[in-house]
Amino acid sequence: SAIFVPSDDATGFANALNNLIENTRRRQDYGRRARVRALEFSPHRMASEYLAAYRTCIREEFSSAPGKQPLVVEEVAA
Repeated sequence: SAIFVPSDDATGFANALNNLIENTRRRQDYGRRARVRALEFSPHRMASEYLAAYRTCIREEFSSAPGKQPLVVEEVAA
């Protein structure tokens, strides 16, 4: 969940903040969703995602260049 306000709209930003201040249920719901979303970005998961992206790049690089041998990339321990 998110509230979008144009970057040059100070009044809209103030109104959005006031709406959250006045609406406890909505504010708590946004906070709960933010905590759940933040759990998706653990250091181990982020490292694994980067490693997968690097492996994809390496495979693509070496599949398009005959005769080259890819580097061996090992799994990062948790």
